[in-house]
Amino acid sequence: MFGLYRDIVDNARRINDAQRCLKDNNMPNVELLSLEGDYEFGQIKLWEEESTREGYPIVSTYMQLFIFPPQEVMKEELLQAGKEQRMPGPDKRKTEGPSAREVAEIKSNNQGYDIIKDISEDFGGKAIFQVDIVDDGESFYSLGFQIDHEIIARASHISLVDEEADVYVEVDLDFFYDIVSAAESHPELEFPEWEKRPLNDVVKTSVSAVKIGSTITSGIATGKIKVKPITAIPKVMKIVKLMASKS
Repeated sequence: MFGLYRDIVDNARRINDAQRCLKDNNMPNVELLSLEGDYEFGQIKLWEEESTREGYPIVSTYMQLFIFPPQEVMKEELLQAGKEQRMPGPDKRKTEGPSAREVAEIKSNNQGYDIIKDISEDFGGKAIFQVDIVDDGESFYSLGFQIDHEIIARASHISLVDEEADVYVEVDLDFFYDIVSAAESHPELEFPEWEKRPLNDVVKTSVSAVKIGSTITSGIATGKIKVKPITAIPKVMKIVKLMASKS
């Protein structure tokens, strides 16, 4: 689904590039899409709006994809992702991280970027976390998570991380499911890079981030999230603070 969305956005960009070359200021003669529907484990909403890019008309496509499978299905996906040494999810990506646009946005946010720099500097310029998701005391998926002031953040299966982790985090599967539930209470909005995030989505995303932050804080306090060494807990809380202040 994400691949199809990117194809639609790329096509709109190519049409816009051609119009700029031809100095054609006419809006493309297309019928704007507006789709919404349910499917197994989720919902999708996709719509288009007339807009401009570099002074020329363009059709901007937006998408919200809500995927929330039952816990057993999620566990099966995590197990399969572990076998294939990739990130869980429909895209089957090897790594996940912010886009160039998102990196620029984070770097322009002084408070958020300062937290990123503080965390990375605490570990000599780069912080590497290993997050183990466990069920009945057994780890079945290990995530490598890197933070530094250049790339901001990058996640991958731990097998793709060459360096030893600075911090080890263990999360119970049931509690991990609760965290994902909080995250998916507001599905991420996909929008073209030439558009700004709509204000109503900024507000909803901020509320969701605070909810996630509260859930993680509770998990650390109750021991459902275990951090080693324990001296790293304040550093983990810095990340939680960054999530909760996301806007």
